[in-house]
Amino acid sequence: MELTEDEKGRIATAIFYGPFPPKPDYLPQCHRLYERGWFDIALTDEYVVFSLSQTGVTSLELDAARQAAMN
Repeated sequence: MELTEDEKGRIATAIFYGPFPPKPDYLPQCHRLYERGWFDIALTDEYVVFSLSQTGVTSLELDAARQAAMN
């Protein structure tokens, strides 16, 4: 299943900023990415925090390798 542009934006946020508490509007997208294996989830005293999972990192690395092989 392809990622939406919004989902790609949430993944980019995790890459650039590390674990983050999403804005309430983004919580459904982040939870879908968690269910699909892209994100890990953690609970703090104040927030639900999402971060890029090892599966997400591996997916990005494989995609980069595939792109390089095609060029």
